[in-house]
Parts: sequence; C-alpha cells; structure tokens
Amino acid sequence: KHVDSTAAPYFDEKSRQCLEKLAVFKAFTVDMAEDVLNEEELAVFRHILKFCSYITLDGKNIYRIDEMFKGYAENRLRQRNEGEYLKIQEMAGKSCEKRRMYKEALELYHKCGNRELLAHLIIAMTERSDGTDFPRECRDYLSDFTDKDFRNNAALLCARIMIESYALHLEESNRLLEILR
Repeated sequence: KHVDSTAAPYFDEKSRQCLEKLAVFKAFTVDMAEDVLNEEELAVFRHILKFCSYITLDGKNIYRIDEMFKGYAENRLRQRNEGEYLKIQEMAGKSCEKRRMYKEALELYHKCGNRELLAHLIIAMTERSDGTDFPRECRDYLSDFTDKDFRNNAALLCARIMIESYALHLEESNRLLEILR
C-alpha cells in the first residue's frame, strides 16, 4: 500500500506495465529486458532509466529494481493477470538460461510451474556438469517431480542419480540406480 500511494502515481500505466514485467528478474541487462518487453515497452523502459530511482545500475550493465518496488510490481502483475505473470516468468527463465544464469532460470521455471523446461534444464546442467554448484542448485527443484515422472523420463532419473551422488546421498543414489535398471 505504501508504494501504491507514494510511488505508483508517478508512473503512467505503460511504465507500470513495463516495470511489472521486469520485476520478475532479480537482476537484468538491457538484452534481458529486450527478451520480455515488446518494442513499445522497450521505448518506455529506456525513458524510465533516465529518471527512475527505483532502478539502479549495479556493475557491468546489470540493473536491479528496488526490492520494495520490485515486490509491489511483481504482485501487481500477478493480481492483474496470472496467465501473463506466468508467461513473463517463463520468458524471463529462457532469457536467464540463454545467458547461463541457470540458478535464476531454475527458480523462474519453478515459479511459473513449467516442469518441462525445469526438467530440460536440470538434465542439461547435469550433462554439462559445470563445476560443483549445479547439484546444489538443481536438488531443490527435484521435489517438483513425482516418482512417476522420474520413472517415465530416464534422462531425468539419471540426472537425479547424479545429483544425489554429488550430494553424497549414496543410499538414495543406489536405490534410484535399481529403478533405472
């Protein structure tokens, strides 16, 4: 309510809609904004950057929306149009994945409930095995899937086995190997 009465009146409807879409990102670049905004909204975005104190430049061309305003804008989009909110989260997830921001992409796919893209990314991350962070980043999202999902998708089951092995959950990993066989 505070933001609604103090900050929101300074933005026209087009500006609010633009900020609502960008609020699904934790942080974003201009390229990422281009992935979720249409041409008209991009023009509005460029204008907003000139005067809006709620968006700050944080390092190498990375923008962040003030947490309070971000929460307000994201909730407003969700309340206004749940379907559009989920679609924007999916688009933002794809934008993050394209830029190898996998942790953010996983979170966005989880939030929008797109288990297909979530499974695809978990599988891709385990196939790449980039560093040691991927098992921890993926493990939290394994609960989005049922045992039936794992049985019906051998690649997802293999990814889970690998993640459990990396986490040194050897009993669980061995149990899952038996299912795979």
